[in-house]
Amino acid sequence: MAVTGWDGGKKPVILKSMRVFPSTLLAIVILFVSCAGAPYDAVFSSGKGPGFTSIQEIQLDSFRVLRGGHPDGKWVALVFTKEENRLKISSPKRLPLESQHAPSFFQDENVFGVMSASPHDPIRFFAHQEQNVSGFFRTNGETHSMPDGRHDALGLDGDGMIHLLSPEHQKEWTEDAVGGFYALLVQGVPQQPVSVRDALCAIGWNDHEVFLFVAEGRDGKGLSYEEGGALLHTLGAMDALAMDGGGSARLMWREMGVLKSFPPRFAHRALPNFLLMTHEPLSLP
Repeated sequence: MAVTGWDGGKKPVILKSMRVFPSTLLAIVILFVSCAGAPYDAVFSSGKGPGFTSIQEIQLDSFRVLRGGHPDGKWVALVFTKEENRLKISSPKRLPLESQHAPSFFQDENVFGVMSASPHDPIRFFAHQEQNVSGFFRTNGETHSMPDGRHDALGLDGDGMIHLLSPEHQKEWTEDAVGGFYALLVQGVPQQPVSVRDALCAIGWNDHEVFLFVAEGRDGKGLSYEEGGALLHTLGAMDALAMDGGGSARLMWREMGVLKSFPPRFAHRALPNFLLMTHEPLSLP
């Protein structure tokens, strides 16, 4: 087969003549397709790559802590099994919605992990201030914020099962729910191929495990929805939803009797709701 180039755009020029066997040509095509398809899956599949570090794991009594790095910083995921623990949505102390700080939930010994949940407006730094939620928010049979018709949400039924709620499904949902942004994975298939890189906060799950995930970043640095979804899929999630991000992305947990926070910033934003990793029951409202 002759490999040709162009001479000033006027006529083809034979650069090199070579013989290509069908098996060699097939291998070249397969290599091209695999490289052009999903570069982030290839990076995350080994846990390594330019700017990505291998995954470190700590096994605690009730859950695992996974840590890794990405080109603009670090990420942490808390992983627990559905059979032994339960995911909860925090309820507001009073209405209108009252902002709270994540560390306050650890007053209950049954809580061992907390992650920021719904997008909100405006930003608060002090607790007990009124704060609005963007999107669906419902707990204990009471709807605190109606669906906005644009964003996906997380639903929890009475058996503790997790449901990914599209805007259409939210209209008929009568159990606990908390709004997010967009689905990252649905049955293992990425849903958001393009987004701006930023601090990413997401929840992922499969038949047996739940993943609370936060990647640090800011102003064009961090992880995109595509990258976050690919990483969560590699960790084992089959479905995933992006929650509140940016400067509000926060993950806290108990590790060897000590409260850990990621990102490790001193100031905590006061937020209207959180996702809680718990041993049942909860004594908090």
